[in-house]
Amino acid sequence: TLTTITNDVWALQLGATLTWSKLAVPGVLPSPRTMTAAAYDEPRDALVIFSGSDNNFQSPADVWSLPLDGSTPWSQISPVGQGPGGRAGEAVAYDSARHRLLIFGGNTEGYVPQNDVWALSLDDVPAWTKLLSADPAPTPRTGSMGLYDVASDAFVMFGGYDINYQYKQDAWSYDLATPAAWRAVAPSGTPAAARY
Repeated sequence: TLTTITNDVWALQLGATLTWSKLAVPGVLPSPRTMTAAAYDEPRDALVIFSGSDNNFQSPADVWSLPLDGSTPWSQISPVGQGPGGRAGEAVAYDSARHRLLIFGGNTEGYVPQNDVWALSLDDVPAWTKLLSADPAPTPRTGSMGLYDVASDAFVMFGGYDINYQYKQDAWSYDLATPAAWRAVAPSGTPAAARY
C-alpha cells in the first residue's frame, strides 16, 4: 500500500510527556513531498526545507521557510545563483557558524545519485554556492544522514544507498575551514549496520 504524500507540519512537544500536534499553517503551502531536506534556522526560529520528491517522482528545486512562532505562513525563498536543481534524499545540516544549509548528494530526477556539496546562505539575500571537493570523496548516494559538527567545523555524513540500492555504512567528514577536504571517518568499535 502506498502512503499518501502530504504537506502538513507536525510538532513533537518535548518534556515529561511527549505530545504530537499538527500545526495549522495558513496561506500558500509547499507542494506535498517526501525525502525533503529540512533543517532548523535557529536565528530566525524557522523550519527551512529544500526540494524532495512529489507523487509523480518529480523534484521541485524550491526552498521554503516557516517561522515556528506562528507569526507568518510559509514563504518561498528565491536564492540567487545557480543551485543544485531538484533533489530527493539529500543529506542536510545547518551550519550555525555561517548561517547556512549544507546539502550533500541525493537523487536528481531520473534517479541519478550525486556526491556534490552545496551551501545555501540564509542571510538577507540567500544564495547558492557549490563547495568544491577533491578525491577521495563519498560515492554518489541518496538517503544519507548529515550533521554539522561544531567542534570540528565539519559537515559529517553517514550511510545512504547507491544507484544499485547497495546500503552504505561509511561515515565522512567535510572540513569547512579548508574546503576540498573530505576524509573518511573510522570510529572505533563495531559500526552501525548499513542503512539510509
